[in-house]
Amino acid sequence: MAALALLSAVIESVLVIPVAVRNFRVEIVPGGVLVYRGAVFRSVDHIPGSKITLVRRQAGPLLQHLCVAKCVLFTPAREVSLLPMSDMDVERLMQLGADDV
Repeated sequence: MAALALLSAVIESVLVIPVAVRNFRVEIVPGGVLVYRGAVFRSVDHIPGSKITLVRRQAGPLLQHLCVAKCVLFTPAREVSLLPMSDMDVERLMQLGADDV
């Protein structure tokens, strides 16, 4: 039983997680933000720029050294956490949120 759990953990860490990360992407479009997720079950979320109320930038020492930051978008309905992205893209998202307020 322990061998099966170990095999499952190895498969998840080697195959599933890297595929999910590779298939996660964010596009900043004129009307807002498009978030593409999923490897098997794909989804596309459109977050209108007018609905973004706050953009939070989070970066610890390691992310700062790599010149990336984690970004969280807040809308009236929910919050959307994005994978670490370049500082330039985070700044564009922050301007998008500030322009529409």
